[in-house]
This record gives sequence, structure tokens and C-alpha cells, in this order.
Amino acid sequence: MTMPYSPGRALFEGNGTATDFPFSFKVWGTEQLTVTLTGPDGNSRPASGWTALLNDDGGSVTYLHEGAPLPAGWKLAITRNMPFEQQIDLVSGTRFDAEVIETGLDRATAERQQLLEQLQRAVILPPTSDETPIKMAEQLLQAGKTAQASAAAAQDSESAAASSASQSAASAQAAAASAEAADQSRAAAAASTADASQSATAARQSAEAAAGSEDRAAQSAASILGLQVEVSTLDPGLPAGGDYDPETGILHLGIPKGDSGASAIATPTSLGSVMPQTGHEDGLELETDGKLRVRKASASQRGGVLASTTAAANTVPQAGEDGTLDASWVPRPDYWDMFPPFVPVPIWGATPGGSDGRRAIMPGEEQAREEWILCDGGSDGKDGTVPDLRGRYIRGASEAEPEGTEGGSEDVAVDLSGSTGATTLSTTQIPSHTHPFSAVISTKGRYMESGNLYDSGSSSTSATGGNGSHTHPLSGSVSGTHTDPHLAMHFFIKVV
Repeated sequence: MTMPYSPGRALFEGNGTATDFPFSFKVWGTEQLTVTLTGPDGNSRPASGWTALLNDDGGSVTYLHEGAPLPAGWKLAITRNMPFEQQIDLVSGTRFDAEVIETGLDRATAERQQLLEQLQRAVILPPTSDETPIKMAEQLLQAGKTAQASAAAAQDSESAAASSASQSAASAQAAAASAEAADQSRAAAAASTADASQSATAARQSAEAAAGSEDRAAQSAASILGLQVEVSTLDPGLPAGGDYDPETGILHLGIPKGDSGASAIATPTSLGSVMPQTGHEDGLELETDGKLRVRKASASQRGGVLASTTAAANTVPQAGEDGTLDASWVPRPDYWDMFPPFVPVPIWGATPGGSDGRRAIMPGEEQAREEWILCDGGSDGKDGTVPDLRGRYIRGASEAEPEGTEGGSEDVAVDLSGSTGATTLSTTQIPSHTHPFSAVISTKGRYMESGNLYDSGSSSTSATGGNGSHTHPLSGSVSGTHTDPHLAMHFFIKVV
């Protein structure tokens, strides 16, 4: 049978009741399945204790989380885990079983679908990018180091601001004490107005100093009581900073994006998570939980490029007015392009057509693919020929039969010639027959009167022949046709 496309992954969210989780992709054994759990903290690990029931189109996984249904906040993913090995051993001179070959092709298709599903969850650079995976990893590591340094600077600024606030509070307390002392001094000065002029002068000076202290204390108290904090975000990579305005009583703090919650930020030994996320102005955003999020692209802002479900395969991607790539116009992958060239492929439902009537019209398509040519022994369009597989099986080449050697026939002819074995006939087996003979009886010198002569004796002829054996010639012929049980399909080969 054919092997239709299936995503190769089934994703579920826990609801506290579900214990059976169905999937709709083909596997041949439970060892080809992987079940992964992701907890509310974002950490993932392989699940254990699950069982699976398989059918022709997929199956279902039964899982209990610590003896109970999967709780809310948890996620469960079922994915393929193909062994990527070829287990078919075809022996020359034997019948090639169609079911064995088709199973091998199905397993190879499942392996390609598994790789495609994994690629669709990966961050892929555009074909025109000059970046390399190593360079991008270095940039991510450097971004993590910069984020850590910025977070440390922000923490230092926060500590400095707290220390400044403590000092200001201490100053306010000192000012209040000074104001109380000033009140006491003014009272003492009022009671001593009759004293000497020197005491009056000293009292007046003390009162003036107390008034100045009171004003400063009032200003300090007002600034502390009216302290406000304004926080603004800076571009990633800029140092954090702080500034206190005593006139307005506002403490200004500048913190770079992604600097809070630095404990989960990527480090040289621990990379952060990468996941699609909408929002924010930048294509890549280091969130407070330490995860690097990739925003989906649109016509007005940059982001990750995702495969479209609307654009046809081989469609030229469309760009927005700002030059960014619109994800809704990114073409889907063409599965026929994934086949390697110069490999004959049996395709169920494909029909010849196109420019010379020999190009493949794939199932579900209307236009012929000119690079796929029927294996009929004709021209490949590039000064060569394609193999002729019409009514033929494929046989491995050898020294006795190099590549391209044709042989075999459906017609069977048998010729028979020779003779029977030597045979000796008995007297009962020979045909009935007689042997004539004559006899003369005479007596020398005597004459007899005429009359009848009677002889009661018997005689026989003398023996002749060697009693030998003989043979009979034998010849004959028979002819017919013979073919193994088979299913006829068109073979096409991709020529590039």
C-alpha cells in the first residue's frame, strides 16, 4: 500500500482526566516511539511506564502520571524514533517479494517524515544567509554573557539605590532631631531675653542655625516621603544605570531588556530554550525567564519564517513593504524533490504525460514533472537513455552481468530427442508367422510303384539370428510462458 504524509508527532496538554493519547502516524513496533513530558517549569524529560497499542494507521499510548491522569499544566508529546537501518537482504536469482520491498520503502518514507518533522521545529537560516551554525551559537552565548553582566550591573544599581535611600532616611532622622533641638533652643532663647547681649546674640545665632537645619530637614523629609521610582527598558547590551532627582523626588532606573530573572539566561555551559512567540519589536527576544523566543514574521515586522499552509510548493516567497519575508507566502516543502536523482522509483497512481508523453504526472497533480521520466529505455533528454524496466525485475549487477545487462524471458521452450532403451522380444511378443520348406525322398537304384507316401515325423528349419535387442527413436517438444505473481506499476526516474 502507499505511505501518505503524516506529521510524525502528536502533542497533548494534561486536563486531569485523559489517560489514552492517540496518534495517527505509522510505526512497526513500540520501540519506534518516544514519549516526552514537559512540566509547568518548562523542563522536559522522557516518560516512563507507558504502553502502546498499534494499528495499521497509528495507535494510542496509555500513560498514568504518578498513578493518575496527566494533570493540567503538563504536556505530553508522542514522536517517531525510527532506527535508520536497512534490514532487507535481497538474494540474486530469487523472487523479489513485493510486500517486502514495499515495507522497506514505507520504513524509509517514515524515516524521511521523522526528519522533516524535526526540521519543522528547528530554527533554519534563509538560503541567502551568511551565518553559520557555529557563528550563531557563539552570538547566542555572547548574548547570554552580556545579559548576565547587565543583570549584575542592574542588581548593583538597585543595591546602591537602596543604600542611598537608607542614607536619606538617616539624614531625615538627623534633621528631625535637629529641628527638635532648634525648638528647644528657641524656647531657651525666649526665656533668656533679659540676659546679657552676648547671650542674646548667641541665642539668636543658635536660632538661625536651628531654622536652617529645620529647613534642610523638612526638604530631606519631603524628598524621602515623596520618593518615586521610574523604570525604563534599554536595548539589549547597554549597561544598566540609575539617577536620583532631589527636586522631584524621583529615582530613575534604566534596565536592559531581558536582564531580570537572569538565573535562567543562557550561559557558556547551559543554553536557553528557543521557541516561537508573538509580540515584541525585535525578531529575537531574551525573556525574563531566560528563554530566547522567536517571534513569527509578518508583513511589518521581522521574525521566524514558518512553512505556509496556503502557498503552493515551488512558489516564490513574497516580501512585505518593509522588506521582511511574509510567512504566509513561504512555500511548503515539495516531497518529490526529496527523492535523489537517477534512482528508479515505482509510483502508484502516476501516469505518463508531459512534453513527450513520458513525463510523470504525480498523484493529485495535473501538470507533468518534466524531470521525472518513464523508465522505457528512451532518451533522458541529456544525451543519454533511461533504463527500460517495462515488464522487468531489477537484478543486482555482477562481473558476469555488468550494469545495464538485459536478460531473461517469459517464454519457456523444451526440446526432447533420443531413443528408448535396448529391448529384446520373446517368442510370445513377436508377430505370428510361418516359414515354408520342401523335401525330396529317394532310394538309389530302386523303383517303386506309384502310390501315396506318408511320413509321420516332423521337421523344422534351422535357427537363424542372434536373439539381439533393438531400440525405437523418440523425439518431441513443448513451449509455454511463466511469470511470478506480481503487481505492475510505472517506474520513473528523476534526471537533473
